[in-house]
Amino acid sequence: MRLFVILFSAGYSSRFRNSYKKDIPKPLIPFFYKKLIDIHLFNLLNLKSFNIKSVKVYINLHYKAFEIFKYVNENYSEYTENGVINFLFEPNLLGHIKTINKLKSYILHSDLFLMINCDSLIFDFKNYFNIMLYVLLNYQVDNIILVSNKKVEQDKKTYTHFEFQDSFSVKFKNVSIKVYKVKDIYKNEIEVNNYLNLYIGYSLFKITRNFNNILLSPGFKELNFIDFFKKVNLYSIKVSNFFEVTELKDYLSLINFYLFSYKYYF
Repeated sequence: MRLFVILFSAGYSSRFRNSYKKDIPKPLIPFFYKKLIDIHLFNLLNLKSFNIKSVKVYINLHYKAFEIFKYVNENYSEYTENGVINFLFEPNLLGHIKTINKLKSYILHSDLFLMINCDSLIFDFKNYFNIMLYVLLNYQVDNIILVSNKKVEQDKKTYTHFEFQDSFSVKFKNVSIKVYKVKDIYKNEIEVNNYLNLYIGYSLFKITRNFNNILLSPGFKELNFIDFFKKVNLYSIKVSNFFEVTELKDYLSLINFYLFSYKYYF
């Protein structure tokens, strides 16, 4: 199966820069002797799951585009030269949907489509990807996202809350995993500060006829991200440990978790 990936890396990261006090784009935030983007690229370039035969990655760039491009090109030249890693330069920031629209011809000629936000991290990515793929290939599920299973405080301007209607269990490597059907999605509609079941920036889709029709519909590029999610038949899996590096405190929590809680090094 052919996997197409968009690694969303074009944001201004203004809240992080304001708290970090350095003019640095999120993909190039230092992580020990590497950068944040290295974690994602390591995971993607070493993805051998089930029958994944090929992986093509697009990194969209806007803020500090040349710095990110230069870093990736210098450190992953083998993959940029053979077309595994590619770049989409956005003179004007497009957002998720318009970026997808720009790349839809590649998406529609793939079998699977993975979206990742560069500032979101789960350390056990390979295991969760394998679970998502297992569910897509063995159950009547075409689209699946990862959400938080704990309350997370988040800016009301940015949160996305998911409500579920039912669930079913699957056995994966002798572990029982719950898969939840998404009933509804809320954006800036609940007057509380803590939200449950937040989208954490990882989505995997099968390229089906229905998915084709959504991407090729005349009004697709005018959709917002939530409307897009509402149009697909969406399921989710809950994740305990994830990090969204929005401010300096999130970055410090990430470092602390790695140092004291995590055994695996990328």
